[in-house]
Amino acid sequence: MDEDNHDLSAIETLLAGRLSAIRRRKERLRRRRVEAGLEERGVTDHAVIRYLERVKGVDIEAIRAELRQIASEAVQAKDGEHHWHAETGTILILEADGRIVTILSREQAEKWTGRKMKDGTVITAEDFP
Repeated sequence: MDEDNHDLSAIETLLAGRLSAIRRRKERLRRRRVEAGLEERGVTDHAVIRYLERVKGVDIEAIRAELRQIASEAVQAKDGEHHWHAETGTILILEADGRIVTILSREQAEKWTGRKMKDGTVITAEDFP
């Protein structure tokens, strides 16, 4: 039994090493494709936010504060996840802990016309500024 365990551990180690080598090779190939212009370079949301903040001079913390204010004024939809902010015509999606996950585009939000919120408010076409 110990011998079987030892054999399996040795195979596992061998496979882990091979998988690591395959991942390194794949990353080298991806980098070459990017450098050759055959593949687009990825850009993280973190990089976009820092670019807006540090290069474009956008006050990210002010935007966060504005979003917090909008979320605190928004009316919860019946599903508990979506929240309607009438003044801006914005629908936010919040996690159960209240953290803002995303904001729907105007086109997406307009699809909410006719829906009823938890407080009885009904979103109408006139609600979109």
